[in-house]
Amino acid sequence: MLFIKTILLLAFAQALIYAGVCFLSGQLLPNTLASVHSGLPLWIKLLLFSLMVSVPANLIISKGFRETGPSFAGVVYVICGIIGSVIVSVLVDGVVVRWPTGIALAVMILSAWFTIVSLRSTLP
Repeated sequence: MLFIKTILLLAFAQALIYAGVCFLSGQLLPNTLASVHSGLPLWIKLLLFSLMVSVPANLIISKGFRETGPSFAGVVYVICGIIGSVIVSVLVDGVVVRWPTGIALAVMILSAWFTIVSLRSTLP
């Protein structure tokens, strides 16, 4: 149960970071937040990003590392980053995910599981 909780926490932290990056680039809800994107200077956007996204995301990530250790949380965080990148590509760029991408993601997740198992089997 702890591992599932950590996976969900790290996925949420990664989603926060991607939302913040999309906000900074003006791609987060461009029609709804058009006045915010055009009306705020970049330094205020960076301050908002730091306070509302970066700090909470880093606290969540550190909690995941503290609870399960880097042998699990580090690998899971990388996987969440890659899956998040695919999701952002679909939502923002309108990329169509084809079957080779699905196979690549499945192989990546299987490789990550193998990495976690092999790392954790060498722990004292």
